[in-house]
Amino acid sequence: MFIYPFIFLSMIIASCSSDDDIQGGEKPAEDIVTYNDLSYFQNAIIEVDSLGNFMGRVCGEVLNEDEPSHLYVGVESVDEAKQMFLQWIAPDVDVTPTANGLSAPLTDLDGKAQGTVYFADGTQSGHVAEVTASAGTKLLYFHQLTFLLNSAWPVNASAKIFHQGDVITHSPNLTHSAMKDADVSLKWVCIRESGNGQKPMFTTVTKEKYECGSGPQVNYKQFNAIRTSTYCPAESKANFISKTLRGNWDFWYPIFKEQGIPLDGGENYWIDMTHWTYFDAINLPSGEKYGYHEHGRRPFLLKIDWLDDDEIYSNLAGTAGSTSHEYEGYERLFDGINSTKWCSAWQWRKDGIWYVEFSGNIALKPVGYKLTTASDTEKYPGRNPKVWRLLARNDAEDEWVEIAKETNGGLPAINGYTKSYSIANPKKYMYYRWEISECNTNNDTMQISRFSFVF
Repeated sequence: MFIYPFIFLSMIIASCSSDDDIQGGEKPAEDIVTYNDLSYFQNAIIEVDSLGNFMGRVCGEVLNEDEPSHLYVGVESVDEAKQMFLQWIAPDVDVTPTANGLSAPLTDLDGKAQGTVYFADGTQSGHVAEVTASAGTKLLYFHQLTFLLNSAWPVNASAKIFHQGDVITHSPNLTHSAMKDADVSLKWVCIRESGNGQKPMFTTVTKEKYECGSGPQVNYKQFNAIRTSTYCPAESKANFISKTLRGNWDFWYPIFKEQGIPLDGGENYWIDMTHWTYFDAINLPSGEKYGYHEHGRRPFLLKIDWLDDDEIYSNLAGTAGSTSHEYEGYERLFDGINSTKWCSAWQWRKDGIWYVEFSGNIALKPVGYKLTTASDTEKYPGRNPKVWRLLARNDAEDEWVEIAKETNGGLPAINGYTKSYSIANPKKYMYYRWEISECNTNNDTMQISRFSFVF
């Protein structure tokens, strides 16, 4: 399997000499930043781990089950598509114009060619634009991305649930062993609204400062447990966060300040650890990158965190005993992460079914719901749910009412594939229960990554 090296390496020649340097005072004497351009582009669209395993889709949706590696995104114009493409390109890439678009040659940390990605307007194809790659460019889990007009998107009935500046309180991954006794209830600010092929993005800063030095792996897991994909490169998202915030700092800063989120323009925020002794950070208002060498010291950097989700259920109420593994419980359906999953063996079923119960903060009136297959579905296609029903009620003492069911859900054997289902007669309910009675071919084990409503 193709192995992705670290996404980029930040090195400094002069070590940090004071805490002021670390917290955004003087910049180190020399700061050299290089990128693995292919990994940067890859993880801006589909995240993979260091071994190339599928983690989840960041941008783009599969609209044709027969073409699982062809992704689509909705936009309003060619210019919007072009700007989105440029966000996926590492800062050190020399993008050049072509007859009908752009060309971006990719290199690794040593400057070795890794292929070229192209952006072309869709005048000839009938689409807004197309993104393709040269032969031999080792992109994983996708080979082409097409931009469609939002007005031409297949389903446009969903209303936006979150808008820029909206604030939610959410405690993801509460079952993580390192966080069980910690207060992980955080305020998250929506900095990107949902769109066709794009999920909303929520940003916060962890309450504790990240401490490197002795035993970095212990602290790394403890303070990074809010997002479990710890080895997933974060650079493209960090750049997006920085660009969004510094583009309208006067708007965003008061929102974060009002929520008690420490978003200080003078501090540098941890992005990712590229080596046990090198740590990389970004200054939000300036967008400048900083590299820190430990040298036996313990620099402190506040950590940017993010959460992508269509609908977040803070009041999740799971049914005890419905999971066989601490890290693969029903809570994973609502943790905002495609790379986690609810996976349960047959002996944990009750009366022949797997089930989970949950609620929203308020009564919800969904017109449908979406399921996302697990990140290893292609390896275990028989585990996809096949027969299920969705129940609802408004009071904890009421009888459950069936609002939707499927006798053959048709979830394909595609990693991280999201499929939508309708609810025939939408009504408002506070509590929901999802019951699964049969899988595709393997009733010994059931697994699914995400559940979210469509409004």
